[in-house]
Amino acid sequence: TERLPCFLPENRGRFRELLREKGISICCIGTSCCFHSPEAVPAALEEGKRALDLCAEWGIPAIRVFGDRLPPEEDPAAVVERAAGAIAELCGYGAAAGNPARVLLEIHGDFCTPEILGQLGGKLAGWPNFGWLWDIEHGYRAGQGFAPLYQAVRNRLVHVHIKDCRSGAAATLPGTGELPVEAVVRRLLEDGYDGWFSFEWEKRWQPDILEPETAFPAYVRFMRRIAGK
Repeated sequence: TERLPCFLPENRGRFRELLREKGISICCIGTSCCFHSPEAVPAALEEGKRALDLCAEWGIPAIRVFGDRLPPEEDPAAVVERAAGAIAELCGYGAAAGNPARVLLEIHGDFCTPEILGQLGGKLAGWPNFGWLWDIEHGYRAGQGFAPLYQAVRNRLVHVHIKDCRSGAAATLPGTGELPVEAVVRRLLEDGYDGWFSFEWEKRWQPDILEPETAFPAYVRFMRRIAGK
């Protein structure tokens, strides 16, 4: 957060006022915290705690963190243990301050398997402020089907990233690619999911995709049609 001008102390007041004027609320702080290497953990914990402090100050309900990779030179169980321990420390930090913000692990990278998710979920079961953020594209690109990942995270699923894509191509609008986006959203709604759906349109890293001014209204229409609104 310290890299974004809008979150600098001298700019925060005006930024919050601008959000209120536009009727915009922040649903999650997407940190870059990763816990796959021992060297990364101290800085990741510091970043995560700063993000939780901002959540408490602004009433933001969650932060996003990553487990990310399983280094080939290390026992996967040790990596999972390290990630779980770091996430538990963040959960404990927030809980000790009475901060209701949740710590959400994004399903991403080498952690994108039901087995790894099951291990992590078991280790973090005692933390009610832990939850999952499911990016449906990552599971698709990792060769994982919808059902196994969903079953691994559904009991604590808080946030879903909506994307669509085609093989070997950049992102495309939801409903126009290869992912069963509509079927996934309908299943979640049928099961009573009441968390966030967030549209990820990463123009910064994929400059050739449609402009946000075109993509975001199309996403809203897509989701409203599914929800019957």
